Amino acid sequence: MNRIRQVSQLMGLAVLLLVLNPDQSVRAQQVDQPPTYQRGITISYFGDALTHPGAVVSVEQSILPGRYQLVFCVNVGGYVHKRNHTALFTNLQIGQRYRFNSGFYVEQYVGLGYFRSYLNGDGIYEVSNGGAVSRASNGGQGYRMPMVSVGVGWDLSQGPHARPLRLFVRPTVFWQAPFNGYALPHIALQTGITKLIP
Repeated sequence: MNRIRQVSQLMGLAVLLLVLNPDQSVRAQQVDQPPTYQRGITISYFGDALTHPGAVVSVEQSILPGRYQLVFCVNVGGYVHKRNHTALFTNLQIGQRYRFNSGFYVEQYVGLGYFRSYLNGDGIYEVSNGGAVSRASNGGQGYRMPMVSVGVGWDLSQGPHARPLRLFVRPTVFWQAPFNGYALPHIALQTGITKLIP
Protein backbone atom coordinates (compact mmCIF):
# COMPACT_ATOMS: atom_id res chain seq x y z
CA MET A 1 0.00 0.00 0.00
CA ASN A 2 2.87 2.32 0.82
CA ARG A 3 4.39 1.63 -2.60
CA ILE A 4 1.12 2.56 -4.38
CA ARG A 5 1.01 5.86 -2.48
CA GLN A 6 4.61 6.67 -3.53
CA VAL A 7 3.87 5.86 -7.20
CA SER A 8 0.72 8.01 -7.16
CA GLN A 9 2.65 10.90 -5.57
CA LEU A 10 5.35 10.60 -8.25
CA MET A 11 2.71 10.57 -10.98
CA GLY A 12 1.06 13.65 -9.46
CA LEU A 13 4.43 15.41 -9.35
CA ALA A 14 5.08 14.45 -12.99
CA VAL A 15 1.69 15.85 -14.06
CA LEU A 16 2.39 19.06 -12.11
CA LEU A 17 5.79 19.43 -13.78
CA LEU A 18 4.23 18.91 -17.22
CA VAL A 19 1.61 21.58 -16.54
CA LEU A 20 4.10 24.10 -15.16
CA ASN A 21 6.90 23.32 -17.65
CA PRO A 22 5.59 22.18 -21.07
CA ASP A 23 7.52 19.57 -23.00
CA GLN A 24 10.64 21.02 -24.63
CA SER A 25 10.03 19.04 -27.81
CA VAL A 26 6.72 20.85 -28.32
CA ARG A 27 8.50 24.18 -27.85
CA ALA A 28 11.22 23.16 -30.30
CA GLN A 29 8.59 22.19 -32.88
CA GLN A 30 6.98 25.61 -32.49
CA VAL A 31 10.31 27.38 -33.06
CA ASP A 32 10.99 25.32 -36.19
CA GLN A 33 7.58 26.17 -37.70
CA PRO A 34 7.69 29.04 -40.22
CA PRO A 35 5.79 32.14 -39.11
CA THR A 36 2.18 32.52 -40.21
CA TYR A 37 1.80 35.67 -42.29
CA GLN A 38 -1.58 37.37 -42.08
CA ARG A 39 -0.72 40.88 -43.35
CA GLY A 40 1.10 42.26 -46.34
CA ILE A 41 2.11 45.51 -48.01
CA THR A 42 2.17 45.46 -51.81
CA ILE A 43 3.83 47.69 -54.40
CA SER A 44 2.90 46.92 -57.99
CA TYR A 45 2.85 48.10 -61.58
CA PHE A 46 -0.69 48.77 -62.80
CA GLY A 47 -1.03 49.08 -66.57
CA ASP A 48 -4.44 50.17 -67.85
CA ALA A 49 -4.93 48.59 -71.30
CA LEU A 50 -1.54 47.00 -70.50
CA THR A 51 0.37 50.06 -71.81
CA HIS A 52 -0.81 53.06 -69.76
CA PRO A 53 1.67 52.99 -66.85
CA GLY A 54 0.65 53.33 -63.26
CA ALA A 55 1.24 52.02 -59.77
CA VAL A 56 -0.74 50.63 -56.85
CA VAL A 57 0.09 50.44 -53.14
CA SER A 58 -1.99 47.95 -51.14
CA VAL A 59 -2.42 46.72 -47.61
CA GLU A 60 -3.92 43.26 -47.16
CA GLN A 61 -5.23 41.29 -44.20
CA SER A 62 -5.80 37.54 -44.31
CA ILE A 63 -8.62 36.23 -42.17
CA LEU A 64 -7.93 32.52 -42.63
CA PRO A 65 -4.20 31.73 -42.42
CA GLY A 66 -2.89 28.62 -44.11
CA ARG A 67 -3.17 27.16 -47.59
CA TYR A 68 -6.63 28.63 -48.17
CA GLN A 69 -6.92 32.32 -47.29
CA LEU A 70 -9.77 34.79 -47.23
CA VAL A 71 -8.19 38.18 -47.97
CA PHE A 72 -9.27 41.82 -47.58
CA CYS A 73 -7.32 44.56 -49.42
CA VAL A 74 -7.26 48.35 -49.47
CA ASN A 75 -5.68 49.76 -52.65
CA VAL A 76 -4.58 53.26 -53.66
CA GLY A 77 -3.25 53.83 -57.17
CA GLY A 78 -3.33 55.58 -60.46
CA TYR A 79 -2.15 55.56 -64.06
CA VAL A 80 -1.44 57.96 -66.92
CA HIS A 81 -3.07 57.60 -70.34
CA LYS A 82 -0.87 60.01 -72.31
CA ARG A 83 -2.75 62.77 -74.19
CA ASN A 84 -6.04 61.54 -72.72
CA HIS A 85 -6.37 61.42 -68.94
CA THR A 86 -4.69 60.74 -65.61
CA ALA A 87 -6.61 58.54 -63.18
CA LEU A 88 -6.40 58.18 -59.41
CA PHE A 89 -8.36 55.53 -57.54
CA THR A 90 -8.91 53.82 -54.25
CA ASN A 91 -10.86 50.62 -53.66
CA LEU A 92 -11.65 47.83 -51.25
CA GLN A 93 -11.39 44.21 -52.36
CA ILE A 94 -12.30 40.85 -50.90
CA GLY A 95 -10.77 37.71 -52.33
CA GLN A 96 -9.55 34.21 -51.80
CA ARG A 97 -6.17 32.61 -52.34
CA TYR A 98 -5.14 28.96 -52.47
CA ARG A 99 -1.47 28.04 -52.06
CA PHE A 100 -0.01 24.74 -53.21
CA ASN A 101 2.86 22.97 -51.40
CA SER A 102 5.34 24.29 -53.98
CA GLY A 103 4.50 27.91 -53.04
CA PHE A 104 2.61 28.53 -56.29
CA TYR A 105 -0.83 30.07 -55.66
CA VAL A 106 -4.00 31.16 -57.45
CA GLU A 107 -6.29 33.95 -56.31
CA GLN A 108 -9.39 35.92 -57.23
CA TYR A 109 -10.86 39.23 -56.04
CA VAL A 110 -13.95 41.40 -56.38
CA GLY A 111 -14.00 45.01 -55.31
CA LEU A 112 -15.63 48.40 -55.37
CA GLY A 113 -13.95 51.77 -55.32
CA TYR A 114 -13.79 55.40 -56.35
CA PHE A 115 -12.09 56.47 -59.60
CA ARG A 116 -11.24 60.11 -60.48
CA SER A 117 -10.18 61.06 -63.99
CA TYR A 118 -8.37 64.29 -64.95
CA LEU A 119 -8.11 65.27 -68.61
CA ASN A 120 -4.60 65.68 -70.05
CA GLY A 121 -3.82 68.28 -72.69
CA ASP A 122 -3.33 71.99 -73.26
CA GLY A 123 -6.40 72.89 -71.28
CA ILE A 124 -10.11 72.46 -70.95
CA TYR A 125 -12.44 74.92 -72.60
CA GLU A 126 -16.16 75.51 -72.38
CA VAL A 127 -18.60 77.29 -74.66
CA SER A 128 -21.20 79.56 -73.06
CA ASN A 129 -24.80 79.89 -74.26
CA GLY A 130 -23.74 83.06 -76.08
CA GLY A 131 -21.02 81.19 -78.00
CA ALA A 132 -18.04 82.59 -76.08
CA VAL A 133 -15.15 80.17 -75.45
CA SER A 134 -13.36 80.30 -72.11
CA ARG A 135 -10.91 78.19 -70.19
CA ALA A 136 -12.46 75.81 -67.58
CA SER A 137 -10.97 74.25 -64.48
CA ASN A 138 -9.74 70.65 -64.53
CA GLY A 139 -11.27 69.44 -61.29
CA GLY A 140 -11.65 65.95 -62.67
CA GLN A 141 -14.65 63.69 -62.85
CA GLY A 142 -15.54 61.05 -60.27
CA TYR A 143 -16.84 57.55 -61.04
CA ARG A 144 -17.70 54.31 -59.29
CA MET A 145 -15.16 51.55 -59.91
CA PRO A 146 -16.41 47.95 -59.63
CA MET A 147 -13.69 45.44 -60.43
CA VAL A 148 -12.79 41.75 -60.67
CA SER A 149 -9.37 40.15 -60.93
CA VAL A 150 -7.73 36.75 -60.99
CA GLY A 151 -4.09 36.08 -60.32
CA VAL A 152 -1.25 33.65 -60.04
CA GLY A 153 1.86 34.00 -57.97
CA TRP A 154 4.71 32.54 -56.03
CA ASP A 155 4.84 32.58 -52.23
CA LEU A 156 8.53 32.77 -51.30
CA SER A 157 7.77 32.35 -47.58
CA GLN A 158 7.59 28.58 -48.13
CA GLY A 159 10.47 26.11 -48.38
CA PRO A 160 14.02 25.84 -47.02
CA HIS A 161 15.17 29.30 -48.20
CA ALA A 162 12.02 31.11 -47.11
CA ARG A 163 11.75 34.88 -47.43
CA PRO A 164 8.66 36.89 -46.40
CA LEU A 165 7.81 37.87 -49.99
CA ARG A 166 5.13 37.07 -52.54
CA LEU A 167 5.34 37.74 -56.31
CA PHE A 168 2.19 37.94 -58.45
CA VAL A 169 0.54 38.75 -61.78
CA ARG A 170 -3.15 39.79 -61.81
CA PRO A 171 -5.16 40.52 -64.95
CA THR A 172 -7.95 42.89 -63.88
CA VAL A 173 -11.19 44.17 -65.38
CA PHE A 174 -12.70 47.33 -63.93
CA TRP A 175 -15.54 49.59 -64.97
CA GLN A 176 -15.71 53.37 -64.98
CA ALA A 177 -19.37 54.13 -64.18
CA PRO A 178 -21.38 56.01 -65.19
CA PHE A 179 -19.64 56.94 -68.45
CA ASN A 180 -21.96 58.52 -71.07
CA GLY A 181 -24.88 56.68 -69.53
CA TYR A 182 -23.07 53.33 -69.48
CA ALA A 183 -20.15 51.66 -67.72
CA LEU A 184 -16.84 51.88 -69.61
CA PRO A 185 -14.84 48.64 -69.19
CA HIS A 186 -11.06 48.74 -68.73
CA ILE A 187 -8.59 45.85 -68.89
CA ALA A 188 -5.47 46.20 -66.77
CA LEU A 189 -2.46 44.14 -65.75
CA GLN A 190 -1.15 44.35 -62.21
CA THR A 191 2.17 42.75 -61.30
CA GLY A 192 4.19 43.28 -58.17
CA ILE A 193 5.68 42.16 -54.90
CA THR A 194 4.14 41.77 -51.45
CA LYS A 195 6.17 42.10 -48.25
CA LEU A 196 4.61 39.72 -45.72
CA ILE A 197 4.23 40.72 -42.08
CA PRO A 198 3.61 38.14 -39.29
